[in-house]
Amino acid sequence: MQQKAETQIFILLLISALMLCVAPFFLEDSYNWIKHTTSESGAQLATGSWCARIGFMLYGLSIFCIGTKGSLMWFQKFPFLFFGISMLSVAVFSNKPWIEGVPYNNAEDVLHSIGSSVVGIAFIANVIVISMSRTHHNSKTITFDLLAIIASLIIPLSMVFLTDYRGILQRAMFAVSYIWYGYYLLGMPNLRKKCHLTKESS
Repeated sequence: MQQKAETQIFILLLISALMLCVAPFFLEDSYNWIKHTTSESGAQLATGSWCARIGFMLYGLSIFCIGTKGSLMWFQKFPFLFFGISMLSVAVFSNKPWIEGVPYNNAEDVLHSIGSSVVGIAFIANVIVISMSRTHHNSKTITFDLLAIIASLIIPLSMVFLTDYRGILQRAMFAVSYIWYGYYLLGMPNLRKKCHLTKESS
């Protein structure tokens, strides 16, 4: 992947993060960003949910674009592609509304949940595959990858028990994934000198 393309994808990634950050401001006053999740900010029939959906779409598109680049080997592409497609499905199929009693499409909510689950699995796979592809490891990259994996396991589990903080917990999970992908994009020109991450270096 050329540096110019990486920069363009990184900008797309930043725009998607911005859309998800400002999404709560377009929603009804009953939406609480600490309690209600990022998924719920794009809920069915919710006024202003378009903002979060665009954020999901741009996020999925940016990561999908990484997986289409020829500089990655086939087994390195799959997690990026799965993450991208799954995040796009999260944008297409919306979560049920956070407001009780509002009618919604249960099938769409289920598909959104499946997409969200695959996103989490694909992210962990991404971290593991890229981490294992490095031929030279240092304490910083090992710690960084390990923390990303631990967060991906602990945060979703915490959401089950800390229901009043599901919103801020899911946002923390999004932040972890954004930081990891951002580091991947910005750090790759230097990391390629030390790692087997491209066809040319294999």
